[in-house]
Parts: sequence; structure tokens; C-alpha cells
Amino acid sequence: MQITRKDIGYSIYSRLEESLRFWIKGKLLNLYGSEWYSSIPQGIWDKTKEKLSFVSPKEIDDPLMLLDETDIPDLVEIVGYKKTMSNFIPQALMSVEDFKDKFIKLYDIRNKIAHVKRNFSAIDLDLLIEIADSFISILGIAGKDLRETLNCIKTNPDKIIIRIPPSFFIYEDKPDFAHITNLPSGDYDPDGGFIGRKEDLNKTTALILGNLHRVITISGAGGVGKTALVHQICQNLLNNESLPFDGLVWVSAKEEKLTTTGIEPIEPTLRNYESLLDAILETFGWIDCLVKPIKEKEEAVEIILRVGDKGILIVVDNLETIRDERVVEFIKDGLPSPNKILITSRLGLGEVERRYPLKEMNNKDAITLLRTVAREKGADRLAQFSDDVLLKYVNKISRYPLAIKWVVGQVAIGKDINMAIGDLTSSKGDVARFCFENIFDKLLDNNARMVLYALAVNDKPLLRGVLSHVSNLAPEELDNALRDLTIASLVVPNQIKSSDDTIETRYELLHLTKNYIQSKLKSNPEIHRGIMNRTEMVQNLIEEAERAGTQYRYSLRDMGAESEEEKVAATWAITAYQKYQGNNYDGAVNAFKRATQIAPNFPPIYRNWANMESDAGFYEKALELMQQATKLDPSDSKLWLTWGNIEKKWQRFDRSYEYLKRAASLSPDDGHILGSLGEVEKRRGNYDEADKLLHKALLQGQKGPKRDELICYTALADNYRRWAEFFIHEKLREEAFRKLEDAFIYSSKAMELGEDIRAHNTFLEVCREFATFLLYSEGINKAMPFFNKVIKENPEQEKERKLNEACCYYLAKTFLYSDKIDEAKYYLNLGKKSLYPNSSFFNKYKILETEFCEERKKGKLCNVAMKGDYGFVEIDEKTGHTIFLHISQIFPRISSEEFINMVGSSFTFVLENTVKGPEAKKARLIKDEKNISN
Repeated sequence: MQITRKDIGYSIYSRLEESLRFWIKGKLLNLYGSEWYSSIPQGIWDKTKEKLSFVSPKEIDDPLMLLDETDIPDLVEIVGYKKTMSNFIPQALMSVEDFKDKFIKLYDIRNKIAHVKRNFSAIDLDLLIEIADSFISILGIAGKDLRETLNCIKTNPDKIIIRIPPSFFIYEDKPDFAHITNLPSGDYDPDGGFIGRKEDLNKTTALILGNLHRVITISGAGGVGKTALVHQICQNLLNNESLPFDGLVWVSAKEEKLTTTGIEPIEPTLRNYESLLDAILETFGWIDCLVKPIKEKEEAVEIILRVGDKGILIVVDNLETIRDERVVEFIKDGLPSPNKILITSRLGLGEVERRYPLKEMNNKDAITLLRTVAREKGADRLAQFSDDVLLKYVNKISRYPLAIKWVVGQVAIGKDINMAIGDLTSSKGDVARFCFENIFDKLLDNNARMVLYALAVNDKPLLRGVLSHVSNLAPEELDNALRDLTIASLVVPNQIKSSDDTIETRYELLHLTKNYIQSKLKSNPEIHRGIMNRTEMVQNLIEEAERAGTQYRYSLRDMGAESEEEKVAATWAITAYQKYQGNNYDGAVNAFKRATQIAPNFPPIYRNWANMESDAGFYEKALELMQQATKLDPSDSKLWLTWGNIEKKWQRFDRSYEYLKRAASLSPDDGHILGSLGEVEKRRGNYDEADKLLHKALLQGQKGPKRDELICYTALADNYRRWAEFFIHEKLREEAFRKLEDAFIYSSKAMELGEDIRAHNTFLEVCREFATFLLYSEGINKAMPFFNKVIKENPEQEKERKLNEACCYYLAKTFLYSDKIDEAKYYLNLGKKSLYPNSSFFNKYKILETEFCEERKKGKLCNVAMKGDYGFVEIDEKTGHTIFLHISQIFPRISSEEFINMVGSSFTFVLENTVKGPEAKKARLIKDEKNISN
């Protein structure tokens, strides 16, 4: 390919810019760690927010995601933010002033490469190379690719040259766009002009002129005045001497309009994607392009959209009636900044947009509109009524501009106003058809219609949970339906204060909407019957829960459900528990969500849900739910008990202690709380305090079911066992012995009270601990009864297997070192049956097994050197024959003093011939009972 100077410049520049971004990323992370985002100027966050689609900068994990959306001036601003440039650049390598100067020159060079008609000279290329070279030492490892690029430029440029992509070029030929527009006249002009909406005008104009949003959607129900508002915005912009855009293009997909004589068809200016392109081309005078193929039209529109400094404002009226997906894709992806799109739609895009929901007119504006239209249409008598009288009528028609105009128009041609309003909400009436029919029949799904039906049959607004029951929709389906209906202004969510001073959301229909939905529902008797049946289902569910068996009664009592919503929510919590027990975690979560939808301020729901999440391994979710529960009712000791037990399960013992202490302060005589607090103190190593708490819990437990007593005995036994371990570590053997005795007594009592897996395992642990303690201190005979309580021929549970492998190892080793080979082999083989490949005893067993295969000799220690570091052993089978024994070959390890005192003691050993002669290796002292088994 033919290489141009600009291609070389672009190759170096693009590599340098990439290296700079990687370098800045590394510096941000090294200097600020996970808080790097706080060192980015707010203006840059604002600039990149739309491209990165984040709510908070904390959502961006990788600084490079942000840096890739910035340009050279932005990079300088980041490095110099809050005067921290010296943290980025060592003064010895480059001064701050020099750094800024190089970036200014670099940005000028970039523009020379990008602008089609600007010259990029050899001097410019040399300067670019010089700047790139100067950054190499600063960039460090981030400049590796840049260094290779600069080297290749001098030796083999074909290898690394990148052709300039078309998107990088800037074209200077810009037509004069000032006040270019195709805005039609407003259809509100014959009705007295645009009236009111001052606040809506100010807010939406600010959105359009701001820098945060590329697509702005004015959403709302049919007839609420979306088109009129947007038209007035455009009119105001065009009336300015300096239009803030290079041009304004208006297209409308409306196919009909409402008049006093009915619905009349109109010709839309937007039918499909190509008609949108044609509107832009025609508005800007590119008439010759209108007959060209669509591909060439797209290229021409691309030029128009890219060359303007201020961008174009494209208005798309009534977007929801467009079925050509290419139009939507153009809005989402085909509009480069600074161009903007302003849309009117009953539903909007659902993404990439900044939606502004337009509501009904306020009282004052609605009355003013009615009077103005009445005068324009000759209904002067109607215009003369007082504000109080007119307010009643505009409220009957929900203060919708279209409805007001239509009703006034009917009055002007002689119809009674009350009859006109009655006709307004008929499902067969022109207004209802115009405002609702299209969206109800074509744009809403069955779930949204079901929510409308459910609200229409109820006289009062419904809570979300009850609405979920009546509509028979799952929480996600209900959420989606409510979202669409709220956006379309068909459902109104109201936040009100409940009897316990909390805020709850209730949903209702506007009067205008409600009448229409009721009339539609009457023509669907089967759906109507189903809705009514589900309305009664809530009360039936409550009554059934009260009559149901133990599980339901216990849950309602335990959860403290009192209100209807709480009782229904409790039944959903039971359903969630059953689903989780059946390994249906997702179903359980959905059931809990249903419960929280029904009774969002009922703490036990969150408590039970947190328990499930903790059991499922989701600690953070459990923590979040417990925070919510205790925030709702900080005086409920059961909530703090649950939270403490969750923290205990996850080994957060200090946190657990804090929450259980709070529970105990609220319920000081609760045995369960005292027991849990004792368990935590045990795990924290406060054995004395744990002992006191567990004995208090035992006193309470002895008053209740046997199981409470069993749990306390088990906890006490485990506390004494751990306490004994502490004393053993401190070499306080008498204290350890007493604690092990207590542990055995209490674990035995627990076993007598009934079968319980934890009591059983604790008993085995205590016996194993006692057995090994006695083995080392009293010998095998004292230890054996306790070993026998632990060791099983065929252990079934994992705990039993682990204890088996440990106990059998100790016994095999002890018998082996006492030269009781048959007993040693028996326990070795028994232990191997329980052995897991990943067990900590696996290698120990392998080593022990090899010792059985070694040929061992016996002999007595004849004498020991004065220093006690070696001696000589006389072999039993060769009287008078002695061999060398070094102290390092005796196991377990002994001191020199101990070695000197062992003269006359018997040893077993492996005889090994060395260059110095035969020596005794792996020597063990022969004892009748005791041996140290490390």
C-alpha cells in the first residue's frame, strides 16, 4: 500500500495515545487504589456518562473504560486534577510546564492529521517523534509498544503502519445551518395557542440544552399534550437569535387526529427509516440525494450529522407507531454527538433515553385552557363559569388537554357537557379510541392489561402485594407491567403514610382511564369473573392459613403476623421455605419477593429470608436482609438473635457477640439467646464466661422441651473440651484433665436425652480428646476405653471416619513402637479403611506402613559418650557385638541428659552399613505401654 506522511503520523499518534491511557490507568490505581474514580474531574464523568451507561462512578471497575472515552485535553485535565501532576511525573524526568506544553503541541498535531484539508508537514512528523521519544522514559512498561513502533518507523515502517480510519477525519466544508428547519405550524394555534406548562417547558428545555443526554423522550398518555409541548419547545428555540443547534428537523408518525366530528386520517411525514433520511436531506437542501439509493442517502446524512459544530436537533413525534426497527437503531446508535433526538412517545425506547413523563395539566392551566378554547369555539357561556365550577369538570376528565378540547368542542355544537363527558369515557367513543385503543390493543402485553383490569374492579387503590394476588402475576411480571403502565401514564403510583407512620405505595387508575378499562372489561366476562375470584382469594388465603395445620399456625405465631397483608406474606414465607427444602432456590427467592411485595414493612419476612440466604451461602445478601429487618424493628430480640447466629455461622464471632448482646439486653432470660451467646464466647476463647452463660441457658432449657436441655449439655461439653485444649497448650495438665472429665460427663448426659447428630459428634470428639490425653499421660491401658468408644469397624458418617483415621493411627503407632506388631497392624488396616486421599493423615499412614516393612534389630544401650551426643548399642542376637548410635537417630527426639540416663535401656533400630561401619538408624526406645506418637 502507498504510505503517506499522515499514515505514519497517525500510527505514532494512536500508539502514543494508547500508551498514555495505559500509563494514566496504572498511575491512578497505584496512587489511589480502588478510590481512583475520586481523582477524575466531574466534567469528564459527565462527558462519558452516556457512553459508559453508569449511575455512579463506583460502578466502573477499570479506569481504562473511562480513559478510552476521553481525548488528549481530558488526559491533561486528569493528570493535573487537584494539582497532583507532580505525583504522576517525576520532576527529574520532565517538568509540569514541559508536560503541559507537549500535550498542547500533541493536540495540535492530532488535529493536523485529522483535518482533511490541513497540511501535515515533515516538521510536524519530526516534532511528533520527538514528543513520543520524550515520553518513553515516563511511560515505563506502558510505553513498550510505542518504543517498538518508533524503532520500526526507522527500519521497517510497513510492519506497523496503520491506515487512518475514515471516522478519524474531520471535514471542514460546513454549510450554513443557522435556523434551518422544517417545523410545521402548531395544531394548537386554532384553539388559542399554547397555554400553561411553564414548569414542563423549563425542565425539558434544560434537558435538551444540557450536555448529559443525547436522546430525550417526552412520554405520557395519549391526549396529555406531548406533541404540543415539544412543538412549543422547538418554537422557542427557533425564536432565539442564536439557535443552539445547526438545524432542526421535525418528523411525525401520526396517522390520525381527533376533531369534534370524529377521528380523521392525516399523512405522516415519518413512515419508515428512509423517510427519516429524506426529511433530514430535504430540510438541509440536499434535494439531489432524494432520488439516490438508500446507501448513498445514509452517507449524505452522515456528512450532515458530523460536520456541524452545534449539531442537529431531530424531533420524532409519536414514535410508538413506527414499526421499522431501523428508525429505532438510528436513534440509539446512528446519531453522533453533539446531535440530539427529541421524541414523543406513549412508551419511549426503554433504553439510552432520558425520559420526561408528562402528566396532566395543573388546575390553573386546565381551567385557563377550557376557558380559552370555549371562547375560540363560541361557547362563551361555558367560559364565564367560576373557577370552582370549572375545576370540577376538568377534574372529571383528568385535566387532559385533548379531553378538555374535545368536550368543549362537543358543547360548542350543542351537546350537554355531562353527556359529552359520559361519551368521553365510553370504550366506543372517539376520545377513548384515540387516546387508549392503540396503546391498549397494540402496545400493551397481557400482563399490563391484567393489571389494568385488577385496578379497574377495585374502588380503592391497591397495595403492590394485593395487586400481585388479584392480577395473578409473579413479582417480575408485575414490576414490568407497572413500569410500562406508569410510563404510559395509565397507572398512577401514590405514596401515602400508613397507620404506623411508614410510607407505602398504592396504585390506581385515573378516572378517565378507569372508565375506559371498565367498559372494556364488561365485554370480557370470563376475565372479569377471574379477576373477581382472585380478589376474593386474598381473604380466603388468610382464613385458610388460620385454619391450617401446625406448620402454618406455628409460623403465624412465630412470625407475629397480625394484619391481613402480614398473614398472607407469612404463608408465602412458608411456601419459600418449602421450595428451598425441595432444592428450588430460585423459587424460594421468588416466594420471598412475593411476601415482601405484600408486606414490605414486616421484619420477620426479611429475617426468614436472611436465614435461607445464609444457608445457601450468600452471606452479603443475608447481611443486607438483616439490616433491613432490624431497621424496621430494632426492639425485636429475635431479629438480633437471628443476625447473631448468622454471623456465628460465618465465623464473624465479634460481630455475632455484638448482636447477641443486644438480643440479651432486650430478652435477658431467653434461654436460646443465652445459649447462642455462650456458643460465641466459647468460639472467642472466653471459656469461663461461656460456662456461666451456658449454665444459665441450661436452667431455662430444663424448664422446656428435652431438646433445649440436650442442646445446652452438648454446648457445655464442647466448651469444656476446648477449654481442656487450652490448658494442654499451656501445659496445665491437671486442669486439662478436670475439664475433659466434665466434658465427658456433660456429653454423656446429652447422649442420654435422645438421638442428635451434634450431641453424638461432640461425644465422639470428647472421647477422642480424652483418649489421646490419657495415652500421652497415663498410657495405653487408661486410654483404651475411650478409644473404643470412638473407633468403629464400619463408620458411616464423615465425622466418624475422620475420628476413626486419627484414633487408629495413634494406636497403630503406639503398638508399633511398643513392638506389638499384630495390634499395630490391626489398627493400621482399620484406619486405612476410613482414610481419604486428601486427609492430613494420608502421608502419615504411608510413612507408618513403610516402617512395618523394615527389618528392625533389638539391642541395649551399652554406653554413652561424655557429651551425650552418641553411644553404642549391643545387638541382642550378637552378644558382645556393638554398633554406633547417634542421638539424632533416636525418635522421638531426646536431650543429651536424657540419652546419658538411658544406658541399659532397650531400643529397636534399623541396621545400616555406612562407610564408617554399621550404624543404628531410626532408633526407638522400647516401652511396655507408653510411647509418644508425634
